[in-house]
Amino acid sequence: MAELKNIISHKFTERRTGSAPLNVPHPHRFPRTWAALFLCACAVAFAVQSSDDILTRATALYGQGRYGDAVLLFRKAEQRGADPFATSFNTGNALFQQGKYPEAAAAYRKAIEFSRGKYAPAIFNYASVLFRIGEYPECVAAYHRGLAIDPSNESAWLYLAEASSKTGDKVGTLRALTRAYKLDPDDISIAYQFAEA
Repeated sequence: MAELKNIISHKFTERRTGSAPLNVPHPHRFPRTWAALFLCACAVAFAVQSSDDILTRATALYGQGRYGDAVLLFRKAEQRGADPFATSFNTGNALFQQGKYPEAAAAYRKAIEFSRGKYAPAIFNYASVLFRIGEYPECVAAYHRGLAIDPSNESAWLYLAEASSKTGDKVGTLRALTRAYKLDPDDISIAYQFAEA
């Protein structure tokens, strides 16, 4: 039995003499360890990004025309505590750019709710979406709500005139064109639209 212990002990020592010392990791494990640490650090860095950082990245993506990616980051920013009005409004803008009008309308409705109906651009954008999907009476109502807040928006008056004409409301069309003309009497397109009306 003692002879067997010496043989096992001797074979173990022979194998170890040519191998690396015990306290140095094996070369094939070293890069894996660093890679794992790097991935963990990246995950932590991404996890601790503030909602403002994410909102900034989303806005940059929107500016680059990457609307789908921007929508994802706007929603992520809202989940992280960003201003729900800003994220909803910007999400609506990105969805509108993609032609996803029903989803954009929902995002704008949410923005209007968060602003308590006081942010005219959200209302005008909502009205524009309603126009695109053919909801003309609702579109006219939305433009009226927005123009009650911002009556100096010439474009909104012109769009209201167009939406009113889609509903067959000739009087509403002429009123809206008259208001737009009062805001900018030098705009030739208004005179042209008057002639059509």
